[in-house]
Amino acid sequence: NGEHEWSFAWSETENRNMFTNAVTGESVASMPACLDTLGKLRSLRELRVDKNRLRDLPEGLAQIKSLKKLVARENYIGELPENLGSSSLTWLDVGDNELSRLPESMARLTTLEMLVIQANRFEKLPALLGRLKKLRNLRAGHNSLTTLPYELGFADNLIELQVYDNPLEPTWYESINDLPKLRWHCRQKYWSLHNGPLPVVEAT
Repeated sequence: NGEHEWSFAWSETENRNMFTNAVTGESVASMPACLDTLGKLRSLRELRVDKNRLRDLPEGLAQIKSLKKLVARENYIGELPENLGSSSLTWLDVGDNELSRLPESMARLTTLEMLVIQANRFEKLPALLGRLKKLRNLRAGHNSLTTLPYELGFADNLIELQVYDNPLEPTWYESINDLPKLRWHCRQKYWSLHNGPLPVVEAT
């Protein structure tokens, strides 16, 4: 299908924007591959698509190696592109959406420094966060988190952790103000889960 065969409009029936093919009559919610030309924007460094009615983001975003900052707040995004880990993002802000998970490929997003996922639908955070070695700021407030992943203990550069307005146990909130202590606690728990109880050393 050619790119000129498609039109884009709001559908009252589907309650979302839909792509419709004038030749075949096909109607789809996701952007057809022939229209995803974002990867050709070789010099784009920052992209803001706030306050739209977006349900997803095109996979072509990951092909823009110059893209450092992506802000897509206040949409209806339920999934991020599975290939997002192939990008070179340092700043990702997808707050105020409908996300409940992050793609596994984000574990390869070693350039990421700022991650904003507040006001979404997360019930837990993924272990891959511990592999984001340059992550400095994590904002995950106003979700449904009851615990934090012990892998956060390996996010050595983390200097800001916002998890306000989550049903976390009080012990988590008590330790958040002391991130070095929190990292140590998480590493101890991680070791215990994967290697058995830590040895008890008795004073002599």
